Amino acid sequence: MVIFIYHFIIITHMKVQLIQPAVNKKYSRILSSGTIQPIGLISLATFLHKNLPEIDVEVFDGEVTPEEEIEKCIDGDIVGVGSTLVTHDNALRIAEIAKEKGATTIMGGKNASVLAENILRNRPYIDYVISGDGELALLDLVKGISPLSIPGVIYRTNSIPVRNDEQFVDFREIPFPNLDFTDMSKYFKIYRAKHPHRAHDGMIGIYSQKGCEWREKTRGCDFCGRLEYKTQQKDQKELWEYYSALRSLYGSDIIFFIWF
Repeated sequence: MVIFIYHFIIITHMKVQLIQPAVNKKYSRILSSGTIQPIGLISLATFLHKNLPEIDVEVFDGEVTPEEEIEKCIDGDIVGVGSTLVTHDNALRIAEIAKEKGATTIMGGKNASVLAENILRNRPYIDYVISGDGELALLDLVKGISPLSIPGVIYRTNSIPVRNDEQFVDFREIPFPNLDFTDMSKYFKIYRAKHPHRAHDGMIGIYSQKGCEWREKTRGCDFCGRLEYKTQQKDQKELWEYYSALRSLYGSDIIFFIWF
């Protein structure tokens, strides 16, 4: 007999919390740590809010908010945690705390995409892993759709991880990230502390391209950790209008272009 266990949430007044953990202390932080917004998570939050405006969505960044404060704030019905090589230990701890508080827990990111089966075998406090682009998969999970039918979701059947094939997400159909999901003043404060000699208040991250043209043509560099092969870019006119709006809102003229 096959047993399927789903962690469904009925959408009434729901809270979804998306968390980017801090870099583990055993790794060195790069110079830009704490100055660039978690654009990937903000993109997920923007997409969720656009499609389900009735739910609450919060974004936390461990590079600007102490982990202890984030842990105290965890009270979401669904908690999604991003995982990279240098944040994985902290991501696991946050997910475990969220599960102890009764949340449905989801892990995503490049690290989790590769290690999904191992994560679900060894971390019972993580309910699902999303592999690859997460906007559509996360939306379907939040809606309570069965994980069996959601591309890109890895779930358990009889305690055995099952991986669904990923789906192509048209980058041009994903709205530009709404930076209101984060406190920009925290990033600007850290930037000014790191670069007191510069006249600029801070940097703004822009999600402008997905993929790599070199990887698409040649399968990439030997050390490449990218998962996608197809290169996608935002419409240049729309990108300029978005940049102009951000500059008007926040005053900074330093743009950090982010490629996923």
